[in-house]
Amino acid sequence: MNTYQIKQLSLKWGAIATLLAAIAFVLNWYVLEGGLQGYKIIVFPGNCFLALFTEELDFNVKFVLLLIGQFIVTALFTFLTVFIERKFDTNLFKKR
Repeated sequence: MNTYQIKQLSLKWGAIATLLAAIAFVLNWYVLEGGLQGYKIIVFPGNCFLALFTEELDFNVKFVLLLIGQFIVTALFTFLTVFIERKFDTNLFKKR
């Protein structure tokens, strides 16, 4: 797997994580009114990104930053994990 394929894979996982975070947010905020189990685990990458900013932002800006952070953190984590696994040939993801 070359670097281009790793980038494609990481962008796909970033998009999937962003979509899941958006669905979880809507379910948590509008449907279950804050009672979704595992919500903090699902949006953890986005919340890590939000910690870099002040709490005095508007709701819409925070939501957009949450989704951007979810995408960036997940894509970077996926890229680094797969790149390191391929570079050092650690066989982390192969069946034994």
